[in-house]
This record gives sequence, structure tokens and C-alpha cells, in this order.
Amino acid sequence: MSGAEQSQGLTRGLLRGLVAPEASGLWRTGMIVTRAMPAGFDQREYERILSAGRQRDGTLYHVDAIAARAAQRDLDRLALDMRVTHNIACNAGRTVALDFLAGNGAPTGISYFAVGTGSGTPGATDTTLFVEAFRKAITTTTLTGNQVLFGTLFNTTDGNYDYTEAGLFGNGATATANSGTLFAHAAYIYDKTSSITLTNDYFIYLN
Repeated sequence: MSGAEQSQGLTRGLLRGLVAPEASGLWRTGMIVTRAMPAGFDQREYERILSAGRQRDGTLYHVDAIAARAAQRDLDRLALDMRVTHNIACNAGRTVALDFLAGNGAPTGISYFAVGTGSGTPGATDTTLFVEAFRKAITTTTLTGNQVLFGTLFNTTDGNYDYTEAGLFGNGATATANSGTLFAHAAYIYDKTSSITLTNDYFIYLN
């Protein structure tokens, strides 16, 4: 399948609650769409596309399904390369969500996207990446139906490593590696160099 065909299939599949049980009994609850973008693509353009012209509501944008699909198609048209990775939801993140629902303490949500270079198979009991190499604060968050998109732009100077894994951190996460709660962990293969600007669209579904 060509990159364009894969992209079209992905766009059709987005926003349909793509949550499927793993053979191990674990659950996929999201995915990462990674795109290498042309020179000059910056955070302002990335946010303009993802937000679909909506006004920010606090820390996020509310985007309807039609506009969200259109945003993904716009990114597809600009992308030089596109890859898709599914993730595993981590128990620690589930506990934070349950604490919030129960009014227990003052848990906070996802705030950082991190990449690593370690080896291993992501699992629900993970609390950190195997070897965290770089993290960056989420740059754009959009809410569409039962889906949240956490968008993070890596500039040419950001995170130039050979990635093997990625994850989402929050609830006390800072710029320090391994800080905060790991909500999701994924096997994530990408060789990032200083010639590449990378968009990381991390979709999380609640079904």
C-alpha cells in the first residue's frame, strides 16, 4: 500500500472509536500518527491546521468530526512521510483517570510527549519509558467526540535520536525525564535527524 493510500485509509478510520483488544488481553486505546513535514513548517501552521480555525477554550480546542478529518487530510497533503503506531494504555494513567472521576485528590492530565531509545515490549504495567531520550510539552490539544488529540511538533533541533518507543506523561510531569505519570506507551520506530521537522499526533480514545 502506498503512503497516500495508507493516509486515506487512516483518515477514514479516524474518529470511529478505534479501540481493539490485543491477543494478550491488553487494550489499544489510541495511536500516534507521525509525519515528516517540509522545510519551513512551524508550530503556528501546525496549530492553525489542527485547531480548524476554532478559538482555544482554556487549554484545548473543541473541533467537530468533519473539521478534524479535514485537518488530518491537510496534514497528509503536506507530509513528506507518514507512519502510524498503536499504543498500550498504562494502568497508572487509568488510576489517575479514576481518581479524577472519584474526586480523589487533584489529578492533572497529559502534558508531555516523550520518545525513547530502549528495548522491550510496552505493557500496561509500565510506569516509565525503557530509556527516555527526549520529551516536549504538548503543543496543541483538540477534543472531538470521544477522542483527544495531543499534538507535538519536533523542530529540526528537537529529539534527534533513533526512536524505539514513545509515551504520554502527565499528572505532575515536568521537563525532567521520567517525571509524572505514564498514561500510554508505544513501540515507536523513527530515525529523527536535524533535517526533519516532525509532527506527532497522539490520539487517545475513550469508549
